[in-house]
Amino acid sequence: MYSFRPMQAPSSNGSAELTIIFIFVLFLLLVSSAATGIYFYTREETNCNKIEKSYDCKFNDKCKWNEDDSECEYDTDTDSDTDTDTDTDTDTDNETGVPYQIPLSTDDYCNDWGKIHQDVPGCGRICSSEDKRGMKTADDDNFVLWSRDADISSECITASKIDKIWEVQSGSSSNRKIADGYTLSNYPAGTSVKCDKNDLRDDNNSVYRVSETGTLRHYPNPTIAGSWDPSWQSSKTIGDCKGLTLGDDMATNPSSDPDPAPAPAPAPDPPLGGDIYHCLVDTDKTDIIGSWGFYGADMTKNCATNVINNGENHTEETCLAIGHESHPISGDPVITKYCKWELK
Repeated sequence: MYSFRPMQAPSSNGSAELTIIFIFVLFLLLVSSAATGIYFYTREETNCNKIEKSYDCKFNDKCKWNEDDSECEYDTDTDSDTDTDTDTDTDTDNETGVPYQIPLSTDDYCNDWGKIHQDVPGCGRICSSEDKRGMKTADDDNFVLWSRDADISSECITASKIDKIWEVQSGSSSNRKIADGYTLSNYPAGTSVKCDKNDLRDDNNSVYRVSETGTLRHYPNPTIAGSWDPSWQSSKTIGDCKGLTLGDDMATNPSSDPDPAPAPAPAPDPPLGGDIYHCLVDTDKTDIIGSWGFYGADMTKNCATNVINNGENHTEETCLAIGHESHPISGDPVITKYCKWELK
């Protein structure tokens, strides 16, 4: 006959072993999760373009997911120029943040406010704005909407950073705004400008001059403005002056001051002994000169010092030689040497 042996319950040692195994597995999961987080917050922090999954991209606060292209991009709002893979031209950036930036043009290409003008080596002049971008060429400026293909090589796009400067909005590559850290191109130095919004003096009638440093200096009055720019009343308009710097008021242009009056000629050296001589009318010939009427009066003036001959004093030689050869109308006999050199 078979005997029946009741099943025994597992010992307490078996339960302890299961608990230890469970804790060990949980520990491995925690380590793996932490390692993943460290990976994306260190190695991938400046390599967003290597992240393939949207969840991992959004999980990294240095990156953003581009829905249009289904790819992970570096978030320019947090750009600290640490990305050595995509940002190798930081040495060309100026205080505006834009590499190779130049003032707005004086010709028909990239010449109005709201644009960024660049002269990129090997590429030429590149112009960009919120809605358009292009590169100046001999035949066509190629300034087209962001939704269209612009004739700009990938190398020039990388060097100019226009894709980075004009940040994509709402996931649409054609909807952009200027990213933080970048500044629009200003008008050339010497241009007279007004502010359409956010006037620097809270007076929209103010007219400014763009200085060599890009600051705006106010013309205090029309006279000063005209001394610098005869066309100041036809000033350019800056759409929004927010963020621009107000410099010192302009003073009158020194080159516009009227020529100063010539300094009076020095008096002739007095003769030895300190006596001072003057050229005077010879009274012995007064009657003859007077008979000439108006012309005689003119001749009398010729003898006085500091009256004619550009205010110069006569020397004795020129004084004694002054006279008229004949009457201008009647032709009467010559009267010469009608002045005399006498002590004062």
